[in-house]
Amino acid sequence: MIQIYTQYSYGGFRIYKIDGVAKELLDSAKEVTRNNFLGYPESAAIFFDRGMTKVAYRYLSGSDKFVLTVKEIPSLDSDSDGRPINCAVQFIGDKSDRKTIDNIAISICNGLKNFEEFFAGLFYIRSGFHIDGDRLKAYIDSFNGDIHFSGESQLLDVRKKKTGVILFVPLSVSFFTDDFVRCKIKDELQFSDGDMKNSIVILYQELLKQQGRLKQSPDPNMDKDDIEDNVWPMPVVNNNAVEDNTQRSEIAELKQQITDLKKNLNKAEREKEELDTKRITLSKDNEELKRRCGMLSDEINELRRKPSLLVPQDEYKEKYEFCKKMNKYLLYILGAAVLIILLMLIF
Repeated sequence: MIQIYTQYSYGGFRIYKIDGVAKELLDSAKEVTRNNFLGYPESAAIFFDRGMTKVAYRYLSGSDKFVLTVKEIPSLDSDSDGRPINCAVQFIGDKSDRKTIDNIAISICNGLKNFEEFFAGLFYIRSGFHIDGDRLKAYIDSFNGDIHFSGESQLLDVRKKKTGVILFVPLSVSFFTDDFVRCKIKDELQFSDGDMKNSIVILYQELLKQQGRLKQSPDPNMDKDDIEDNVWPMPVVNNNAVEDNTQRSEIAELKQQITDLKKNLNKAEREKEELDTKRITLSKDNEELKRRCGMLSDEINELRRKPSLLVPQDEYKEKYEFCKKMNKYLLYILGAAVLIILLMLIF
């Protein structure tokens, strides 16, 4: 039987086991810990913990398990900046579950957005952290048996790979072109060259271009009654989750508004402090100007009290007339002297 585990942020990122029941409470009893693994293969945790991965499907030889991991799924919860908090899911099965996990892997990669919306909508918070595990279990059960995929895609080769890394979708666009990036990702995920040999590697950006390329239906060789019994349920919206997440969205919006108001308040307080500083500086400058104006007024008054060096205009005119008369007299005297000297020289 396929086991389901999810990594979700509810008071911190934790790994929970999903049993597949209705209104399933994900509490401490469902949390995978060092003291309570809940059947979780320890070697599978690396796919939750290490980044740069969208999808990883591989065989774990140590535990003889097949592990399909889908990461970076936008949840309906947001951080303080309004960005979705990503979650992840793992489907873990034995060799007897291989066909079902293959079908799930091909279907998810063929319609990533639909699966992400379906999976994120299963969670809700009402008197605790819950998930509609029964709907997730029904989704898995719908892929039991033979599922026929028509069309062209590398995803169809998933069924041909037996062990090692069966399918890998890296997030980095440099996986094929940058040896450093490729080696770093392989080392972090503990992928050996043998594990990667003949594995199907599709860049996430390329996978997005292949969305919906394959059409899936029950095996055409099945009887009509079997086909009706094996038509998988289409993902539907979880009304409880929508209601709870609407409330969470409103709360997140209010929190964001409070954060913005606090930022504006802090900005206003800083501007007020700056204005107060400028006001104090201007007040000091004003006092200094007043002091200097007072000093200038005193100097002007002192100058006014001192006698003027300028000659009054009336006195100036009198002296001017006197000088003119003296000049005339001098000219007459000089002329008379010159005349007397000439007469003396002649006679």
